[in-house]
Amino acid sequence: MIARIREKYDALQTRDLVILCLFLLSLNLTFAKYNISLIRLISAFGDFGRSIAYWFVFVFENGFIKFFGQAPQIDVSVTDMPAVALSDILPFLGEEALYKFTNVGYALFDGDNFANYNIWLFLKLYNITLYGSTLLPFCFLLFYLCRELILSENDKELGYNSRGVELLDAFITRVKPYFSAVINFFRYLAGKRGLCYLMAFIWAVNLNVFTIVVEVFAFYYYFVSSFDLLSLPVQILKLGVDGMIMFFGAPLIFWIIFSYILFDYLRKRKGYDVLQHNESKNCGFAQLLNICSLVVGPMGLGKTSFVTDLVLCFVNIFKKKTHDIIYSHDMLFPMFPWELFEKDIKEMTEMGVIYNLPSIDLYIDTLQSCYENAPIPSYIYNYDADTYPMKKNVGHKIVTLFDTMRTYGKAYFVYINENPSLSNYPIRFDGKFDGSEFFPRWSGEFFTTVPGERESRFSHILDQDMLRLGKPVDPDNPLAGTFSWGIYSVMEFGKSQKNQVEAEGIKKDDEESNQKNDLYDYALKVCRHANVMIDNYVFFRFIADDQRPQSIPAKIRDCFSIVTIVDKSEIKLALPFFGVEKWIYDHVYEPFKDFYYEYRDVRGDRTLILMVSKLLVSLMSNYYKKIYNIFGYFELDVAIEAGTAYGEGSPGDKAPETHKYYLAIKKIYGDRYSTDALSEFFSKKQLECDFGMNQYDTYAGLRMSNEEMQKQRERYIMELMEIMIGEREPVRSAPKKNSYQKREKPTFDWDYIK
Repeated sequence: MIARIREKYDALQTRDLVILCLFLLSLNLTFAKYNISLIRLISAFGDFGRSIAYWFVFVFENGFIKFFGQAPQIDVSVTDMPAVALSDILPFLGEEALYKFTNVGYALFDGDNFANYNIWLFLKLYNITLYGSTLLPFCFLLFYLCRELILSENDKELGYNSRGVELLDAFITRVKPYFSAVINFFRYLAGKRGLCYLMAFIWAVNLNVFTIVVEVFAFYYYFVSSFDLLSLPVQILKLGVDGMIMFFGAPLIFWIIFSYILFDYLRKRKGYDVLQHNESKNCGFAQLLNICSLVVGPMGLGKTSFVTDLVLCFVNIFKKKTHDIIYSHDMLFPMFPWELFEKDIKEMTEMGVIYNLPSIDLYIDTLQSCYENAPIPSYIYNYDADTYPMKKNVGHKIVTLFDTMRTYGKAYFVYINENPSLSNYPIRFDGKFDGSEFFPRWSGEFFTTVPGERESRFSHILDQDMLRLGKPVDPDNPLAGTFSWGIYSVMEFGKSQKNQVEAEGIKKDDEESNQKNDLYDYALKVCRHANVMIDNYVFFRFIADDQRPQSIPAKIRDCFSIVTIVDKSEIKLALPFFGVEKWIYDHVYEPFKDFYYEYRDVRGDRTLILMVSKLLVSLMSNYYKKIYNIFGYFELDVAIEAGTAYGEGSPGDKAPETHKYYLAIKKIYGDRYSTDALSEFFSKKQLECDFGMNQYDTYAGLRMSNEEMQKQRERYIMELMEIMIGEREPVRSAPKKNSYQKREKPTFDWDYIK
């Protein structure tokens, strides 16, 4: 036995020993210091038991009278005052407390007390004014002298650390490991949920929290049975006594810290609720759009951000829709072993037998054909067809088991696909399943997650030949013809889809693929027929962006809902009660920036005052920016209009619908996409060159020379140069008769002028 205990002790880590010591210390304090709380808890359970008995007799009083002749009499104790000495709780004795409470009303209206109070208040204000007016000039003078001393020039070399900075650095270096150890200890403790609950239970007993909870329930059951209103004052006094036991059980600093933590937790909960509510409204807006949508607006309003946000919304929408379809079809045949069917779908997907929605139809058709030829139960996963039905009347039609399996299988195939996005620019996803080997639950929450905690995945590369039903760019492309379900997103859509003016000269009968013979628009027009429908819901979305709808040819624009970003608000904050922190930030961050760079301008060394101030401002600014990065959002004003009616303005057209859309910073700007996703093209060309900003020529004055104009290689300047030297005739609208007579150039007698 001793050897086994020693083996267990040797296996314990240091943190486990610390937790064990804290547990034993807390348990010891329960009996040594907080025995009053323990006594009150035992008394509260007695009150609760008697109140339950009183309530039970009240409810079943007629039964007791019928069987026993009378109902038992229960003496409740919840109406009695706590049997504890108030002198052990209050900072003053009970008699003194009674005297003060009795005479407080008289003291408020006593003339002598009123006069003495005003004299005392006047003297206090006089002393504050006297000392303040005396010390204030010295404070300003001291501040000015210190500032001038700090900002004075010296001969220290660049990067020189003063003795104070070296001591500060040594202190941080020495303390940081201990601080990290404490942080890691609390993280380790948070991972031990059982120990956390046990410690919380012990301290809830020590601080009399459980007593208050039990007494509330005890009085509740007594009151609903007796309606004794006269006992309410006693309960208020008992609550006050128990509250004082709780309050005086811990130091004031503990309650200050605890109150702030509780306040911060509650306001963050409210902030997360606001963000989640905005996300729900975004999903509702997304479902108002057509299957194909075009986002337009001026540069800088966030068109690509808006498209990416919609893609993230549709991922969660698709997950919810497929989950609803799975559940509703599960209820059609509740005795069918859907668990085995789901496992089979997973295995067939991993083997490559199932890879798109038509392959599921083919797989179920094979099972149905085999079962109809030989009704072996294994073909229907050992479903008892003799006992349970193979078809159901759902009111408007007859649904067979195999029909349900087709729909269920398609919905499950879409549901378990973690990455349903195809795009012409990378989009990062971090939604995940919970890892269950039975039925995985999807978690697509954006706001409460820790950055880097989830595994990232990126969208599939959108090969545009998939959407070219006519001539593809690559005739041997194996992906041509794979157009199917998914969320398709394209930025700068108008760059590849030329409108009527830009496509002038392109011929439909060219041998190579072009905008007139690739039938790109056909794919968007018949997208509903591309095996994207599951249980009457289209699991396909095409979302693109461009600066103006006129860049898109009309035959494609007719398929779209035109979403115009009208305006974008300044950043807003979903977190309430952040005014104090914002006021501190506004009055510290910018003023310190001016001081900091003024110091950097005159000195190159680092002093203790500067570094301490820099650390404090850094902590404050990082906290402020972190809050805005988590709870900040932009509000967009958007208008929806049908692509067929865009720009027509006919009387029968429906006016554009205006809506609000919310771009949450943590959701959309947490490395979801890169707004310069095409930069690698320019980077390659820039790195191949030997010139940059520092090597460009500059002008010599305010008027350009001919050489400087030629260096611009501007087309209209080149044309002017050619006209001036006679290499090109100026463009004339029509020849006109010259009305001027040629005259001789006048000559001047320069000697006479001199």
